[in-house]
Amino acid sequence: METNNKSRVLMGTLCMLASTICYGFISTISIKALNAGAATETVLFDKFLYAAILIWAYIFIKKIPFKIEKNQILMLIVVIVSYNMLALCLYEAFNYIPGNLTIVLNFTYPAMIIVFEALTGRARFSIIRAGSILFSVIGFVLIVCEESITLSAIGIVFAIGAAVSQACYVIALGSDRVKRLHPIAAAGYVTAGAVVFNLVRTAFSGEPVFTSGGEQLVWTLVLSFFCAFLAIVLFCIGVNMIGSGRAAVINTLEPVVACVAGYVFLSETMTFTMALGCIAIVIAVFIINFDGKTPKHE
Repeated sequence: METNNKSRVLMGTLCMLASTICYGFISTISIKALNAGAATETVLFDKFLYAAILIWAYIFIKKIPFKIEKNQILMLIVVIVSYNMLALCLYEAFNYIPGNLTIVLNFTYPAMIIVFEALTGRARFSIIRAGSILFSVIGFVLIVCEESITLSAIGIVFAIGAAVSQACYVIALGSDRVKRLHPIAAAGYVTAGAVVFNLVRTAFSGEPVFTSGGEQLVWTLVLSFFCAFLAIVLFCIGVNMIGSGRAAVINTLEPVVACVAGYVFLSETMTFTMALGCIAIVIAVFIINFDGKTPKHE
């Protein structure tokens, strides 16, 4: 029995590590597709279209329940809208500042959730939570105030906009109503909503719906399979096997993966001061996972 439990924990940990690595490569692979000449609108539409097809195929093959109740619709809409705003801000930020810094700045969202929960009385403000906010602020200041590199203010605004959107997304996703849905079914609805949102956005922008093929298509397919479908499925399996606490701790490696991938594959600049800022934000995300308090969400 103990051996089976250890095997389950090991398998769950490996799934979470693989999922975190997949998520960590989002900025690198997305920028590869954009550098190949694909428009932001096209990349997002194609990414979510292919991912939605794969996720819904997985849902039907595995016979995962996906029926939603009337009282879940409104909160599910909030989840879909906030996720689309997250993707929109993230990809716009990629056009102005390095992808690795975009991901790191996006990871200030846990501090935003802490503030929200404290202001709404959903969770008490603890020393650990205060420390997490402090490290987030220090990390943010170290990154944006680096004098040797000029970072676009617009890019920083988009990155923080992505963080705000992700905070809203996580809060809505953690609500009691949405949690009654199977996580992969929820992912199916989110990606389906993203397909509709980005189809409309692509139509208004005048950009092509599909990539022109070649390198653009290759990077978009890689992005859809590894950074959307596989990342989501492995994440859900991992959380189921080892629990959300351990999973959250492993997930703190995502910005580290993003920084390393950006530096190795895109030659993105990383000064000593910026590296310290990244480490501070990773520490902020890491320590909040030891708070031990589970907030209530309506």
